Amino acid sequence: MITIKTTLKKYGDETRLWYFGHQGEQFPVVLDTKEGYLVQREDCETTKLYLVKHKHAVLMEPEEEPEA
Repeated sequence: MITIKTTLKKYGDETRLWYFGHQGEQFPVVLDTKEGYLVQREDCETTKLYLVKHKHAVLMEPEEEPEA
């Protein structure tokens, strides 16, 4: 899971990013690429993947399940 940073600029090119209005929200990571994280949006019905730049997201550590 990643969380979109809330420090995106309110002017310029960053306002045109698809995730600008989703600051603070979490998305499941499908693939970590050289360009950024490929995520799948739950609000979209398609299987299309969306790119989030590394500098605009924080990778959340997976929670470890307790062993029985």
